[in-house]
Amino acid sequence: MFIPITKVKAILDALISLIKVDYDDAIAAGHQEDSFLYRVLYGSALGDFDFYTQGVDIFTRTDASARKIQTRMGFDLSTATLPTIYVHQPNEAMKGVNTVGWGFDTNEFYANADGSNTDKLFRGFGSTFEYVVTSPSVLETLLVYEVLHAAMMSAIDTLDEYFNNITITSKELVAKNDTVPQPLFLKCMMIDVDYIKSVPRLGTPEQFASIVNFYPP
Repeated sequence: MFIPITKVKAILDALISLIKVDYDDAIAAGHQEDSFLYRVLYGSALGDFDFYTQGVDIFTRTDASARKIQTRMGFDLSTATLPTIYVHQPNEAMKGVNTVGWGFDTNEFYANADGSNTDKLFRGFGSTFEYVVTSPSVLETLLVYEVLHAAMMSAIDTLDEYFNNITITSKELVAKNDTVPQPLFLKCMMIDVDYIKSVPRLGTPEQFASIVNFYPP
Protein backbone atom coordinates (compact mmCIF):
# COMPACT_ATOMS: atom_id res chain seq x y z
CA MET A 1 0.00 0.00 0.00
CA PHE A 2 1.17 3.54 -0.70
CA ILE A 3 0.00 6.70 1.05
CA PRO A 4 -0.94 9.04 -1.84
CA ILE A 5 -0.15 12.35 -0.15
CA THR A 6 3.44 11.23 0.49
CA LYS A 7 3.92 10.84 -3.28
CA VAL A 8 2.36 14.27 -3.91
CA LYS A 9 4.71 15.86 -1.36
CA ALA A 10 7.76 13.97 -2.70
CA ILE A 11 7.01 15.10 -6.27
CA LEU A 12 6.76 18.72 -5.07
CA ASP A 13 10.09 18.51 -3.23
CA ALA A 14 11.74 16.93 -6.28
CA LEU A 15 10.44 19.68 -8.58
CA ILE A 16 11.73 22.45 -6.29
CA SER A 17 15.13 20.75 -6.17
CA LEU A 18 15.27 20.16 -9.95
CA ILE A 19 14.45 23.81 -10.72
CA LYS A 20 17.59 24.91 -8.82
CA VAL A 21 19.76 22.14 -10.31
CA ASP A 22 18.55 22.98 -13.82
CA TYR A 23 19.34 26.68 -13.35
CA ASP A 24 22.77 26.03 -11.80
CA ASP A 25 23.67 23.68 -14.68
CA ALA A 26 22.58 26.26 -17.29
CA ILE A 27 24.66 28.98 -15.62
CA ALA A 28 27.67 26.67 -15.36
CA ALA A 29 27.37 26.00 -19.09
CA GLY A 30 27.13 29.73 -19.80
CA HIS A 31 23.60 29.53 -21.18
CA GLN A 32 21.04 30.86 -18.71
CA GLU A 33 18.54 31.03 -21.57
CA ASP A 34 18.42 27.22 -21.54
CA SER A 35 17.14 27.10 -17.96
CA PHE A 36 13.59 26.20 -16.97
CA LEU A 37 13.20 29.47 -15.04
CA TYR A 38 14.31 31.54 -18.03
CA ARG A 39 11.91 29.82 -20.40
CA VAL A 40 8.98 30.12 -17.97
CA LEU A 41 9.53 33.65 -16.61
CA TYR A 42 11.80 35.72 -18.84
CA GLY A 43 10.09 38.76 -20.30
CA SER A 44 7.32 38.90 -17.68
CA ALA A 45 7.21 42.00 -15.50
CA LEU A 46 4.69 44.08 -13.61
CA GLY A 47 5.92 47.58 -12.85
CA ASP A 48 9.43 47.23 -11.46
CA PHE A 49 8.85 43.60 -10.44
CA ASP A 50 10.77 41.42 -12.91
CA PHE A 51 9.48 37.86 -12.61
CA TYR A 52 12.61 36.22 -13.97
CA THR A 53 15.05 38.09 -11.72
CA GLN A 54 12.87 37.51 -8.67
CA GLY A 55 12.25 33.89 -9.63
CA VAL A 56 15.97 33.17 -9.83
CA ASP A 57 16.41 34.75 -6.40
CA ILE A 58 13.60 32.70 -4.84
CA PHE A 59 14.26 29.28 -6.37
CA THR A 60 18.06 29.26 -6.10
CA ARG A 61 18.36 30.18 -2.42
CA THR A 62 20.43 27.81 -0.29
CA ASP A 63 19.87 26.54 3.24
CA ALA A 64 21.88 29.53 4.45
CA SER A 65 19.11 31.89 3.34
CA ALA A 66 16.53 32.83 5.96
CA ARG A 67 13.91 33.09 3.20
CA LYS A 68 14.57 29.85 1.32
CA ILE A 69 11.35 28.52 -0.21
CA GLN A 70 9.67 25.99 2.09
CA THR A 71 7.37 23.01 1.50
CA ARG A 72 5.22 21.83 4.40
CA MET A 73 2.48 19.38 5.29
CA GLY A 74 -0.36 21.48 6.71
CA PHE A 75 -0.45 25.20 7.41
CA ASP A 76 2.16 26.68 9.76
CA LEU A 77 1.69 30.34 10.64
CA SER A 78 5.32 30.63 11.76
CA THR A 79 6.50 30.18 8.15
CA ALA A 80 3.76 32.24 6.52
CA THR A 81 6.10 35.20 6.00
CA LEU A 82 8.31 33.02 3.78
CA PRO A 83 7.47 31.89 0.26
CA THR A 84 5.94 28.54 1.23
CA ILE A 85 3.99 25.73 -0.43
CA TYR A 86 1.69 23.74 1.84
CA VAL A 87 0.34 20.32 0.89
CA HIS A 88 -3.23 19.36 1.85
CA GLN A 89 -5.62 16.50 1.10
CA PRO A 90 -9.07 17.91 1.84
CA ASN A 91 -11.02 14.90 0.60
CA GLU A 92 -10.86 11.26 -0.44
CA ALA A 93 -13.76 9.10 -1.59
CA MET A 94 -14.26 5.68 -3.11
CA LYS A 95 -14.50 6.02 -6.87
CA GLY A 96 -14.35 3.95 -10.02
CA VAL A 97 -15.04 0.23 -10.39
CA ASN A 98 -16.07 -0.73 -6.87
CA THR A 99 -18.83 -3.22 -7.67
CA VAL A 100 -19.68 -6.09 -5.34
CA GLY A 101 -16.90 -8.65 -5.46
CA TRP A 102 -14.39 -6.47 -7.31
CA GLY A 103 -11.12 -6.17 -5.46
CA PHE A 104 -11.99 -8.90 -2.96
CA ASP A 105 -11.81 -12.15 -4.91
CA THR A 106 -8.32 -11.80 -6.41
CA ASN A 107 -5.31 -13.97 -7.06
CA GLU A 108 -2.98 -11.49 -5.38
CA PHE A 109 -1.90 -11.93 -1.80
CA TYR A 110 0.72 -11.20 0.85
CA ALA A 111 3.05 -14.13 1.63
CA ASN A 112 3.39 -14.78 5.36
CA ALA A 113 6.50 -16.04 7.16
CA ASP A 114 4.79 -19.35 8.05
CA GLY A 115 4.04 -20.11 4.40
CA SER A 116 0.38 -19.07 4.52
CA ASN A 117 -1.13 -16.19 2.55
CA THR A 118 -3.10 -13.08 3.50
CA ASP A 119 -5.56 -11.71 0.95
CA LYS A 120 -4.67 -8.45 -0.80
CA LEU A 121 -7.82 -6.37 -1.27
CA PHE A 122 -8.33 -3.45 -3.67
CA ARG A 123 -10.56 -0.41 -3.90
CA GLY A 124 -10.60 2.61 -6.22
CA PHE A 125 -10.48 6.14 -4.81
CA GLY A 126 -10.61 9.72 -6.02
CA SER A 127 -8.99 12.58 -4.16
CA THR A 128 -8.11 16.24 -4.36
CA PHE A 129 -4.66 17.38 -3.30
CA GLU A 130 -3.88 21.04 -2.79
CA TYR A 131 -0.63 22.95 -3.15
CA VAL A 132 -1.27 26.22 -1.30
CA VAL A 133 1.30 28.94 -2.08
CA THR A 134 1.69 31.68 0.54
CA SER A 135 3.78 34.83 0.81
CA PRO A 136 3.40 38.33 2.27
CA SER A 137 3.90 39.61 -1.30
CA VAL A 138 1.09 39.12 -3.81
CA LEU A 139 3.53 39.16 -6.75
CA GLU A 140 5.83 36.68 -5.03
CA THR A 141 2.85 34.39 -4.47
CA LEU A 142 1.88 34.67 -8.13
CA LEU A 143 5.46 34.00 -9.25
CA VAL A 144 5.85 30.85 -7.15
CA TYR A 145 2.44 29.62 -8.30
CA GLU A 146 3.25 30.10 -12.00
CA VAL A 147 6.58 28.30 -11.71
CA LEU A 148 4.95 25.48 -9.74
CA HIS A 149 2.14 25.24 -12.29
CA ALA A 150 4.63 24.98 -15.16
CA ALA A 151 6.74 22.43 -13.28
CA MET A 152 3.68 20.32 -12.48
CA MET A 153 2.62 20.37 -16.13
CA SER A 154 6.08 19.07 -17.02
CA ALA A 155 5.75 16.29 -14.43
CA ILE A 156 2.41 14.85 -15.56
CA ASP A 157 4.14 11.71 -16.81
CA THR A 158 5.61 11.22 -13.31
CA LEU A 159 2.17 11.64 -11.72
CA ASP A 160 0.88 9.06 -14.20
CA GLU A 161 3.12 6.49 -12.53
CA TYR A 162 0.90 6.64 -9.43
CA PHE A 163 -2.40 8.26 -10.41
CA ASN A 164 -5.08 8.22 -13.14
CA ASN A 165 -7.40 10.88 -14.61
CA ILE A 166 -5.25 13.80 -13.49
CA THR A 167 -6.86 17.26 -13.59
CA ILE A 168 -5.18 20.49 -12.47
CA THR A 169 -7.23 23.55 -11.46
CA SER A 170 -6.57 26.58 -9.27
CA LYS A 171 -8.19 29.20 -7.08
CA GLU A 172 -7.21 32.22 -5.04
CA LEU A 173 -7.75 32.21 -1.28
CA VAL A 174 -8.20 35.06 1.19
CA ALA A 175 -6.72 34.87 4.69
CA LYS A 176 -9.02 35.94 7.52
CA ASN A 177 -7.59 38.92 9.36
CA ASP A 178 -8.71 37.60 12.77
CA THR A 179 -6.76 34.36 12.16
CA VAL A 180 -3.78 35.71 10.21
CA PRO A 181 -3.23 39.34 11.28
CA GLN A 182 -0.24 40.07 9.02
CA PRO A 183 -0.69 40.53 5.25
CA LEU A 184 -0.73 37.12 3.56
CA PHE A 185 -1.53 36.19 -0.02
CA LEU A 186 -2.54 32.66 -0.96
CA LYS A 187 -2.98 30.89 -4.26
CA CYS A 188 -4.02 27.25 -4.48
CA MET A 189 -3.36 24.61 -7.12
CA MET A 190 -5.72 21.63 -6.92
CA ILE A 191 -4.83 18.26 -8.38
CA ASP A 192 -7.73 15.83 -8.79
CA VAL A 193 -6.63 12.22 -9.27
CA ASP A 194 -7.90 8.64 -9.17
CA TYR A 195 -5.91 5.71 -7.83
CA ILE A 196 -6.14 2.17 -6.50
CA LYS A 197 -5.38 1.29 -2.89
CA SER A 198 -4.45 -2.25 -1.88
CA VAL A 199 -4.60 -3.42 1.74
CA PRO A 200 -4.17 -6.72 3.59
CA ARG A 201 -7.30 -8.40 4.88
CA LEU A 202 -7.78 -7.86 8.60
CA GLY A 203 -9.85 -10.75 9.90
CA THR A 204 -12.61 -12.79 8.27
CA PRO A 205 -16.37 -12.24 8.58
CA GLU A 206 -16.43 -15.17 11.01
CA GLN A 207 -13.76 -13.57 13.20
CA PHE A 208 -15.65 -10.28 13.27
CA ALA A 209 -18.85 -12.10 14.17
CA SER A 210 -17.09 -13.75 17.10
CA ILE A 211 -15.98 -10.36 18.47
CA VAL A 212 -18.86 -8.03 17.61
CA ASN A 213 -22.53 -8.78 18.18
CA PHE A 214 -24.09 -8.19 14.79
CA TYR A 215 -27.85 -8.03 14.88
CA PRO A 216 -29.74 -9.17 11.78
CA PRO A 217 -31.86 -6.50 10.05
